[in-house]
Amino acid sequence: MNLKEQLLKINWVMTKVKKFTGIDVSKKSFDVAYRENGKVRTKKFTNTAEGMASCPEFLPCETQCIIARPAPIL
Repeated sequence: MNLKEQLLKINWVMTKVKKFTGIDVSKKSFDVAYRENGKVRTKKFTNTAEGMASCPEFLPCETQCIIARPAPIL
């Protein structure tokens, strides 16, 4: 997919999806944040199978998740 196609896809998502959730991942945990009714909701989960299993219960319905992964150590 070239850059123009990627930008068109991003634009489509941004106009169709009304809720976005940010997920910041680290080695031991991950933080989830989204805005609902003007308030920011946040929660920290352990980066384990149990933490990942409990995350969907916290997420709003029909959300687009944006995940920030850790940078590689050089």
